[in-house]
Amino acid sequence: MPASECIPFFFPSDTWTAKASGAVSGKRFVKIGATRTGGGGEGAAGATTVGVGLSTDLENLPVVKRTVAKDKAVGVAGWDAADKAEVKIYSRGAGIRLPVTSGAAITAGEEVESDAEGRAIPLAAGAALGMAFVTVAGANLDVEILFY
Repeated sequence: MPASECIPFFFPSDTWTAKASGAVSGKRFVKIGATRTGGGGEGAAGATTVGVGLSTDLENLPVVKRTVAKDKAVGVAGWDAADKAEVKIYSRGAGIRLPVTSGAAITAGEEVESDAEGRAIPLAAGAALGMAFVTVAGANLDVEILFY
């Protein structure tokens, strides 16, 4: 084995599995909520070997939670998930278009950000997460978003 080999944690994909930190709703923006569960890590205090003192949670999953107003997002939850449940995440990235629950009326071509409930709203002062491909007349409707 070569010395100091760089082994990627993740190769680009449309989806990945995460564990919910608090309840998350499907079709809403999510962000990283805590360090990944189980597996890997720095090991026990004072240890120099990675992996020493691993937790008993061997799932080794990223942890996500609902975005709040102005947050950046890592993707959209694939379905409703209770606290600590596994959930599919659709990755944020160029060219990905997904239905996201609206939090207000949105016009096609408008950039969007997250509201306090992880829904898409017209960009005001938050992080631009994508652009609407369709117009929706109000809140709690599916709006097609092209992610940045």
